[in-house]
Amino acid sequence: MALSESPRQQALREFADSICTVCRSPKKPKQSFCLKCYYALPEEMRKALYRRFGSGYEEAYDDAKDWLKQERRAGTTVCSHLNEWLSCPQCKNS
Repeated sequence: MALSESPRQQALREFADSICTVCRSPKKPKQSFCLKCYYALPEEMRKALYRRFGSGYEEAYDDAKDWLKQERRAGTTVCSHLNEWLSCPQCKNS
């Protein structure tokens, strides 16, 4: 984040980007994360990402980013379906 960039500006820039901030995988612009990272989030965090900019989205996005990075550092169990550090919806409760 540039020194003059606000949290809102950072969230907007990352939202428009085509690279996931957490895992550096491709993502669709106007989506918060790639699908693998998105589905690794708890359901309540996924729901919070539908808030509007200026009405809680920025905070929800920062919380989700922090949670994903913490899970990655903790070495979350590898998902056999995605073959990565994240768990998929099928494996989430196992």
